[in-house]
Amino acid sequence: IVDGLNSTDLHARLKATQHLRAMLSSVRVFGFLNRPVRLVVDAGVVPRLVEFQQDDTDLQKEALWVLTQIALGSAQPGVADAVVEAGAVPMFCRLMGTGDERRVGQVTWALWLVLKYSPKSRDLMLDHGAMEAIVQQLREGSAQSKKRDLVYGAVRLLSQLCAEIELEQVRPAVSVLAKLLSFRDDNCQVHYFACLGLAHVSHLGSIERAQTIIDAGACPRLVELLGHPSLEVVSCALFAVGNICSTDDDNHVQTMIDLSVLARLYALLYHEDFGAQREAVWITGNCCAGNMEQIQAVLDFAGLVPRVVELLGSGSLEVRAEASWLMVTISRGGLPEQVDALVQHGCIPALCELLKV
Repeated sequence: IVDGLNSTDLHARLKATQHLRAMLSSVRVFGFLNRPVRLVVDAGVVPRLVEFQQDDTDLQKEALWVLTQIALGSAQPGVADAVVEAGAVPMFCRLMGTGDERRVGQVTWALWLVLKYSPKSRDLMLDHGAMEAIVQQLREGSAQSKKRDLVYGAVRLLSQLCAEIELEQVRPAVSVLAKLLSFRDDNCQVHYFACLGLAHVSHLGSIERAQTIIDAGACPRLVELLGHPSLEVVSCALFAVGNICSTDDDNHVQTMIDLSVLARLYALLYHEDFGAQREAVWITGNCCAGNMEQIQAVLDFAGLVPRVVELLGSGSLEVRAEASWLMVTISRGGLPEQVDALVQHGCIPALCELLKV
């Protein structure tokens, strides 16, 4: 096969590439996870396959299929780095700008796996226009009219590209992610990755990042998704909402309070998942770090503070720790009568019990 790939004869190159395709397609023989991807990489043929992208159309298509199949094996040690070093990433990024949905779907999936197992490839993808290509793809016409798998693959890659990059680089993606929060999605994966992308955008907790998400109109739907039946979606929505509420701008907290976030948080304080409870207490505490009116809004929401006090005394240790910080926040920044309200709800015995842990 290697000799065929290096042949000067076009037919021999095509035949060898087709043999590789057949080998990597043998899922019944090897199983998907055990396909001989590493063997192919070790044979040193990946750069040659990238070269074929400048060649005859049939050979180009066959080579692209083999390259994407190799990239799909990125979980195997060294495969993702080999794909990057061979120069496949710029080629994949270029192909994302084509109108061929099948091809776009292939390379989007391949890029996501390469990025997952080779995080250093993020800058390379951004430099070669991956972000712009995905955003354009999702903006063209209605995302809802596109095939669900295509949208799912695109938002999955987009969410990963949004992690740990400058705001100006990620800004074009925010409005697209905001719209995808309302995508009709029966199995929740588009919602999950849209929330995750916005959580990545807001992760550094800057005022400007939070404001960008607010300006994109994402917050009403983010708050609504706190009541989603999928814990995965709820967790990512909590991450994004919590980051927005943790800036030093009281207006961001007020935006969330005006969107009835306290009602969603109150419901999550009774969630069976301790992680969801912990995040709900954390965000409630962030709301209490605002001004006096915002502290009062938390105190006035029927049942909210009593439930936090209850968790302070009997929740999981992580939940109790977050609840104690909420008490500290109100005690430091609240009016005397607001602190007294905590006492009336029984926070002192609960705090004393926590000292025994």
